[in-house]
Amino acid sequence: MIRSLIVTSLLTAGVAARAADVAYAPPVGGMTLSVPAGQTRSFALPLVHDSVVSGARFGRITAVGSNYIEDSLAGWTPAALSTASNPHYVRIRSGSAKGRILMVSSTANTASRIYLNTDSVDLATSGIAQGDAFEVVLADTLSTFFGSGPLSGGADATTADNVQIWAGTSWVTYYYNTPNAKWQRSTDTPDSPARDNIVLRPDRGFMITRRGGGDLSIRFVGKVPDAGSRVVHSRPGVSFLSLGFPRDITLGELAFSTRVSGWRTAADSISATGADKIQVWNNTAWTIYYLSDSGSWQRITDNGASPSRNSVVIPAGRPVMVSRVDSGSGVATFADIPLNYTIAN
Repeated sequence: MIRSLIVTSLLTAGVAARAADVAYAPPVGGMTLSVPAGQTRSFALPLVHDSVVSGARFGRITAVGSNYIEDSLAGWTPAALSTASNPHYVRIRSGSAKGRILMVSSTANTASRIYLNTDSVDLATSGIAQGDAFEVVLADTLSTFFGSGPLSGGADATTADNVQIWAGTSWVTYYYNTPNAKWQRSTDTPDSPARDNIVLRPDRGFMITRRGGGDLSIRFVGKVPDAGSRVVHSRPGVSFLSLGFPRDITLGELAFSTRVSGWRTAADSISATGADKIQVWNNTAWTIYYLSDSGSWQRITDNGASPSRNSVVIPAGRPVMVSRVDSGSGVATFADIPLNYTIAN
């Protein structure tokens, strides 16, 4: 499980991001990632790093293109934000795209322009606009978050702890190869390139299987998100999404179906094959939920007399699988999830 601690204070910082803006030192939280020996857990990393950026960490967009944003006053070191060994992402902090996370691409940034991986959605038509505030954040990777421990390494993926990342249609398994002193995929050969720089996206989830001796416990800290999440998911398709918050949330409170277009419901579990679904890892298997035509969440195994599952708790930091069956537009779409806690000024 992941347990979280939120420090509910927001302090005015001494330096503003722009002369007309007010900057804040956001609250800091700590979380514990735990996996009992021999078991598998699902995780996400909702806490935000204090990144070290040469140039503006916070700014306002002065121009936006299909795959880039510009800040004419940023003063970034060219190419410093786009290296694989030092990955960054941009977090939109205001406007209609507030809460969206975009990974910086490998195309070299300039002093004023950052190129972004757009998840196949044109930035200029997705709500990101001139004047929106943004933040540049250092991303976690397999190497920077886990290093060569405390996960147990091994000579292959059958003996080492596994980290699984969803690739859209299947899982990709990574492990720390102790003899080769590098992160590798389960399908790699000894001379395959290192996978140290694989990013653990803050808007996505991952799985850990503990094969080493004893329980695994990792404590990490970071800034508590002070804005809601705008997550991108496939329609149709299956996306493994971080909800973005270090706090428990119920299915009813999440209300995912009301935050997206075209969510498909079902009359009962028999007809639920044609419904959109949310899947939550219950520590041994995926529990699948669909929204009934009456408006209550149900388990896929429920019968007509089963109680509503709206009160089912998704633990803090636990990602969910979102399965969309509708063809929709055939491209990625958004879900806007507001904060489920209050940060005091």
